[in-house]
Amino acid sequence: MKAAAPDLVTAVIGFRQWRLHGSELWSLRATDRWHRGVQTAHCDEGSHAGPAPANGCTCGIYALYGPPPRGASAATPDLVAGAVALWGQIELHAHGMRAQHAMVVWPSPGRSRGATSAGGSWPQPTRSTSRPSRRAC
Repeated sequence: MKAAAPDLVTAVIGFRQWRLHGSELWSLRATDRWHRGVQTAHCDEGSHAGPAPANGCTCGIYALYGPPPRGASAATPDLVAGAVALWGQIELHAHGMRAQHAMVVWPSPGRSRGATSAGGSWPQPTRSTSRPSRRAC
């Protein structure tokens, strides 16, 4: 009898950093602005059918398993760190994961100088009152 891995019906937490431009969060390595609410990954390569992320492709929303070290953004005043809820299709890797859907759930302005140098204009995440849809899991 084979045991099947359970489906995730709740979000998992990951950690990431963003660049802070004014009151907007931008991805570090992509040209994507993070808006309030749910972010949905897409594949710019078009090398596979189906949702992002896909095995063998670099698409998806990246997050680490743990928070970045406190000194990781000390020399770069526009970096901020925080936590994201991830759900949907998720690819696990050695140091982090890539997900189909994400939402900022906990900004961490104390973890970098960027948030304090921005004059307190850190955007607070919108807390959703609804759970991620089961279709996305």
